[in-house]
Amino acid sequence: MIHDRHISLLTVSTQILENTMHKRLSQNLHIKNILVAEQFGFKKGMSTENAMQKTIDSVFISLKTPHHHHKKDNLMLEDFSAIWTKL
Repeated sequence: MIHDRHISLLTVSTQILENTMHKRLSQNLHIKNILVAEQFGFKKGMSTENAMQKTIDSVFISLKTPHHHHKKDNLMLEDFSAIWTKL
C-alpha cells in the first residue's frame, strides 16, 4: 500500500504537537468505542478497499435473500476524486 505524505510548512514543534494530538485522539476514539463499525476512515488498518468489500458483500447477501424476507437497502455512491481541483 502506498502512503502519500503531504508537504508540511509547519515547524518541527508544531508537527510533534499535531502527531501527539492525532495519536491521543485516535486512542480515545478507539478506547471509548465512539466510531461505529461502519466507519472506515480514521481507523487504523481500515481503508476504502475495506469499505468497498463490505458494500459488495452486503449487496450479494441482499441478492441471495428471498424477496419476501427482503428489507429495502439503499446505495448512494459519490465521486469526490476531482474535489481538490475545484477549490
